[in-house]
Amino acid sequence: SWIPWAVHIFAAATLQYTRGDKELATTALWKIRAAIQQQLPGAPAVVLDLLHVEHTLFNVFSAQGEWRMALEALERMAPLLKDGADQVLLQQQQDQPTENDNAAQVWAHAAQCEIWSRQSRILLQVGALDGAQFLLEKANSLWQDVPHSHRSLEVLQSVPSAQRLLEQVEPQLSASLGLLQFAYKK
Repeated sequence: SWIPWAVHIFAAATLQYTRGDKELATTALWKIRAAIQQQLPGAPAVVLDLLHVEHTLFNVFSAQGEWRMALEALERMAPLLKDGADQVLLQQQQDQPTENDNAAQVWAHAAQCEIWSRQSRILLQVGALDGAQFLLEKANSLWQDVPHSHRSLEVLQSVPSAQRLLEQVEPQLSASLGLLQFAYKK
């Protein structure tokens, strides 16, 4: 189809607000996801489109209170993070492969920390405190181990979405840890 997948994804997501049947949006998004997966595996656009549709599925499932499905959508994003970051950086700057690879790794780790933080908040909502604590410990450990080289951060400054994510990792982790501590004290 000549219409970009992002437009299909946006249209499908809006169905949850414009139609009486909330499941219509998820059905449309599952069909889009299947169609994207049928494209050439490993093609650059496929990875980014899959990340986009999984993120949208997460948002739709969260809005519907379908926590298990929201957790699974986030989990399906994890193996795509590094390739997605590589693709965006390749489109931005093609002359620095080593720096792009380091920057993509930092970006992917930041995104993984964000995913674990989101998953932990869902687990907190359903009362799975030990699971939430486990994920937050993994996220905190990963973020502490990320090599924040000056050059990698400089490369990521040219990508607004990466820059915003990097700025939000520590506050998100702190907020999630605070929620966990509050839940244990209650």
